[in-house]
Amino acid sequence: KNNSYGLGIVFNPFENYDYYEPRQSGRYVITPTSYGFWAYYSRNYNYKFAFDINPEYFRSDEPGRDFIGVTVSPRYRFNDKMAVVYDFGFSRRNNNKGYIDKVENTIDASLDKMILFANRNVVTYSHNISGKYSINSQVNFNLLVRQYWSYAENKNILQLAPNGRLVEFMGYNLNKNSSFYSWNMDLSCSWWFAPGSQVSFLYRNSSANFEDLINKNYRDNLNTILTNEKLQHTLSISVRYFIDYNEAKNLFIKS
Repeated sequence: KNNSYGLGIVFNPFENYDYYEPRQSGRYVITPTSYGFWAYYSRNYNYKFAFDINPEYFRSDEPGRDFIGVTVSPRYRFNDKMAVVYDFGFSRRNNNKGYIDKVENTIDASLDKMILFANRNVVTYSHNISGKYSINSQVNFNLLVRQYWSYAENKNILQLAPNGRLVEFMGYNLNKNSSFYSWNMDLSCSWWFAPGSQVSFLYRNSSANFEDLINKNYRDNLNTILTNEKLQHTLSISVRYFIDYNEAKNLFIKS
């Protein structure tokens, strides 16, 4: 039936040394051992209705630290000229550890600044809608809509010790929560008016916003990004014309 499916098991039996997350040369943070699995199923795209699904789960050797994610992509082909695909993704990282700041060393000011991490939950949503309509083999319309939202909600603050371990840190009161959301819509038309030659029209609107206050109302976030002053509109036209060198050369020779 030409359906596709798979399953994988992942096991990391050793601790890892991450030299990038501390954002300081020579420092590293130790990440724990972990294990997990992923799976996928994809129905044959020759059917009018098909879908892909891809769940994932990983767990670290640390209480409450895990990752869960899923991607679902239904698609429908109305006929040979028109098809639509919707792609939804969700992931949640519980008790994720991530860099947030550097502060002066309160014990010895002559030493390097203290590197602070946050114990946090990171949640991400993404929506993608793509569609294609072909009038004929020369003229095609394409639509792509993408909405993305990811937020990190800090629970407690940790200090990176010289040995790469994280220890509890008190007395830090700055708000380092983060919420990022973005919007993109592309509507394009391509006309192949001659072999290798194309005229393309593109309309795009896009916007992005970053905040340290987390509003978990999805509709409010979407409304904010579609109505704020950062929403940009772009209209572009491009022309590509293919010139056959051999024929062009003959024209010049004849002249």
